[in-house]
Amino acid sequence: MSTDTLISQYPLKREKILKKTLGLFFGLGLGGLILFFIAGAFLFGLIGPLATIILVLVMFLGIFAVAYWYESEYFKRYFYGMCLAPDGSH
Repeated sequence: MSTDTLISQYPLKREKILKKTLGLFFGLGLGGLILFFIAGAFLFGLIGPLATIILVLVMFLGIFAVAYWYESEYFKRYFYGMCLAPDGSH
């Protein structure tokens, strides 16, 4: 059995595309909103330059960690494998 056969037998749902797109859209939107507030706080003198840099780095590391966790979980659950028949044929 080839991978093409597995993909045609067990296709991923089209909704997955929308789910990943919306996740990216909201993730970038939330990140942009947080950056907006950090930049505003810096420009109005509420936080200093070092605190601004630290906040931005923490935000990017947090986004990276969540994205990495999500993709790791996605990888664990969605895959196509190929099993050999008892006689060793495909």
